[in-house]
Formats: sequence, C-alpha cells, structure tokens
Amino acid sequence: MKQHKKISSHKKQKRSRFKKVLVLLFEEIKDTLSSLPGKKILLISALLLAIIGGVFYIKSSVTDYVANNVVVSESEIIRRIKTHTSVPNEEPISIVRVQDAESLRLQHAFYKDVKEGNYIVVYKDKVIIYDLRGDRVVAEKNSAK
Repeated sequence: MKQHKKISSHKKQKRSRFKKVLVLLFEEIKDTLSSLPGKKILLISALLLAIIGGVFYIKSSVTDYVANNVVVSESEIIRRIKTHTSVPNEEPISIVRVQDAESLRLQHAFYKDVKEGNYIVVYKDKVIIYDLRGDRVVAEKNSAK
C-alpha cells in the first residue's frame, strides 16, 4: 500500500532556526551572568524559562504537523469515497494529495472548491475530489468516452 503525506521543509527549517536561537541565548546568558558574582540563581532561572518555552514551542509544532499531515493508504481513501459515491470497479490511475489549491483553481472550473489536503482520485472515466478531513466528496466528474 502506498502512503501519502506532505513533508514540510518549512517546519524543519523553523525548528532548526529555533534551536540555533536557543543555543545563542544560552551562550549569551552564560557569558553575561558568569561575570556577575552570585547570580547563579538568575542563570538557572533563565535557562529553565528558555527550556520550558522550547518545550511548548516544539509541542505546538508537532501538533500542527500531525494535524496537517494525516497519512492514509490509497485503499482507505477509496473505501471512504465508496461510502459517498459510486466508483469504477478498477484501480485508480492516480491518487494525488492537493498541495497547491490555488493553481488548480486557475486551471479549470472543476477545481473551484478544492482545498489543500484534498485528494484527487483519477480513474479512466471518472475524477473525484475527496476531502479526507471533512469525509466528503467535494466534486466528481465523468469523462466523455
């Protein structure tokens, strides 16, 4: 079974930048407070605050990533579509997850209601746009023979 997921390099870059900022922050705090005698408690407090902030940031990033990148097999997508409409008794030619809805909308009126994360299932004589999150068929079109 093929698995579909969207890999977000933007999230990875964002997380990498955050790590670099934390390292620089720790170094700056360490340098500043090491020159001040008796300020160890302040240093520890600042480090704990930065760690807690980092944990919350990473937790929210992971939650966003999981919410936006549901992995579903092709057979599961087809099974769900079958609960809403008839599908040809054949394997689909292609199942594609929409990543740039705006450019699709500009290409053809059929895609007017498509959103990022929808699936386009292409059969020999039929095309279906399926919204996995909303569990609904957005549009379908029989092609002329």
